[in-house]
Amino acid sequence: MAMVAAVVLVLAGYVAASHHVRAAADLVALSGAGQRTRGGDACRSAAGVAAANRVRIVSCRVQGDELDFVVTVTVAAQVSAPSVLLPGEVTATAHAGRIGLLP
Repeated sequence: MAMVAAVVLVLAGYVAASHHVRAAADLVALSGAGQRTRGGDACRSAAGVAAANRVRIVSCRVQGDELDFVVTVTVAAQVSAPSVLLPGEVTATAHAGRIGLLP
């Protein structure tokens, strides 16, 4: 029974980390796109929001020009209770910008 409880706790940790990273990726991409519309550095803005959400940016890419663009970010975070059989971090990718350029 203790083994089942441990497995459930580890899996719950991965699910929670996955939800957190996906939500953070959306926020990070949106902040980058918002900054880009104001003529600023999308990836610098994204980095600040990523740090505030306790994730790290794996990649940040801006495609397009000043009017039509898409900001694509991939973020990662460590899992609080990692397992030997599962990865120690979870990642998520998000896009924000003009609809015409979204992948």
